[in-house]
Parts: sequence; structure tokens; C-alpha cells
Amino acid sequence: MNTPNCPTCSKTNFITLTTYKRYWHCCRDCGTAISEQRDSYPLAMLPYADLKKGASLDEEKMYDYFVEDIHINWSEREGQEFIDDYLRPANFEVGGKRLLDISGGNGHFIKQIEKLGAQITLTEINKKTIDYARQKHGFEVFEYNLNEHDLPAVTNQRFDIVFARACLMFAKDLSGFAAQIRRSLTPGGYVMINHSVIPTLGVMLRTQLDEFSYFILRQPESIIEEFLKHGFALHHRSDETDPGLYVYDNDLLPHWRMVHRIYEKKGVRALQNNREFSWPARDRRRSTLVFKLVD
Repeated sequence: MNTPNCPTCSKTNFITLTTYKRYWHCCRDCGTAISEQRDSYPLAMLPYADLKKGASLDEEKMYDYFVEDIHINWSEREGQEFIDDYLRPANFEVGGKRLLDISGGNGHFIKQIEKLGAQITLTEINKKTIDYARQKHGFEVFEYNLNEHDLPAVTNQRFDIVFARACLMFAKDLSGFAAQIRRSLTPGGYVMINHSVIPTLGVMLRTQLDEFSYFILRQPESIIEEFLKHGFALHHRSDETDPGLYVYDNDLLPHWRMVHRIYEKKGVRALQNNREFSWPARDRRRSTLVFKLVD
């Protein structure tokens, strides 16, 4: 187990939570939680594939399912819900705007936004999904890895609006990412950070059997502070508890329930006297933040 310096505040004041496939190093100073994959899994001798170390998955290959019919249908519904739940409450106009959707998947989500009059460009990491989106939709699609590529160099253009939906948890360098978005925006442009997941025990337990999962979970205050440093002003903020059944998926199979209970007890014990942040919560909490480039 390696305890790094916190990528948010550079401190080393951590409490470490153990889950089945990874450790979570939680910074007592700023509330950031960093994941570290375990070298071996303690119940791998049992006859369940998801308790064993699986074939190595990377950021690209794990998203092959984006082109399956069930995910396409879900993406279309999500686009409509996004308009009602986030665009309208934030008083966010997209008509006539050049809009970039980072890590936008199969494109069916952002196709719903295009119907409002936005001019769409999309980035994605998964090659199968990129090929699908290019063939299916009429907008530009670029390959982009948050931790390897430079966004302005990839798209070679500027946008009025950037969407970064459910992807900030995979950006290892938040300062670098904010700088890339700044260079990708026109003066006065907006970026919407949507569904940035806050570290909770519930999320750590829900993802503990996934061979690939979140890299870093941050507090919304840390994200706001970083974007302010890069010349943005906070335009809108909303925090929510995920209304879905995501964290209850571990109830579906007996061995999932067993592992959940084992590590829930460990986590509760470790957090008994450490309640500086919402780490003990068993739900998934997330934030939507809209920033305007003002400097």
C-alpha cells in the first residue's frame, strides 16, 4: 500500500479505508479520496469470477458497452432528463452555441441537446464508440484521454460551452484539466461539471468489485477553488443525493451482500472518530457546477 501526497492540497494527512479491490486514501485536510488498486484479493479462492483478479481493463476498453442497445436507449432518456434537471434550473441556454461534450459516449445523449439548437462536437476515449458516433451522428468526434491528451490540440477549435459530465473522477490532474478547458473556451464561455461524485463509503463499497473504477473523488469546494484560480467564476451550483438505486446493486447476489457487509463494518470502524466530511454516508452524492470564464 502506497500513501501518496494529496493531489488537491499536497498534504499527507490521510485515513485509509480498505475495500475488496482497492484502498481509498482520504485526505483529512481537504476531503479528497484517492483510490489504489490492491495487488491481490482476499477471497479469490472462492468460485466467483468477480472476486478474482480479472483480465486487465483500461480506460478505453471498459466502455465497449456504450454501443449496446440498452445503453443507447438509456443515453437518450438521460439527455431528456438532463435538460429538465440541469439545463433549465441553471438557466443555461445552448441554442446557437458551439458545444463540446467531453467523454460523451455514443452521442445519443448530446443529440438531445443538439435539438435545442447547439452545434455539437464530442470527445470519447473508447475507439468502438468513436467509430459508432462518427457513423451515426453528423457532428465531429475526437479521441481524447483526460490524462494523456491536450484538449485544445485534439479539437483545434474553441467553444462557447464545454460539458464535462461524470468524468472528473477520472481526471488525475484537476489543475491541468481546468487549464485545458480554459484554452478551449471562447471569452465569456461556460463549462458545466455535471455529476462530480463526492467521496462516501457507499460509493466505495458499491464500486469495490469493479476491476476498473474512479481514480479520485473530490469535494465540490476543491473543484470550485481550482477553477477560480484559472479565471472562472461560479455561475451555478447544485448538490444532490443520487435518487437511483446505484448503491443498492450489492443487494442483488448473496456473495455481493457478504462482501459488502464485511467491508462496510471495516469502514464504519475506521471512520468512527473521523467525520470531518461526508465519508460515512452510504449513498452516492454528487454535484453540478457551472463556471463562466471571466478572466
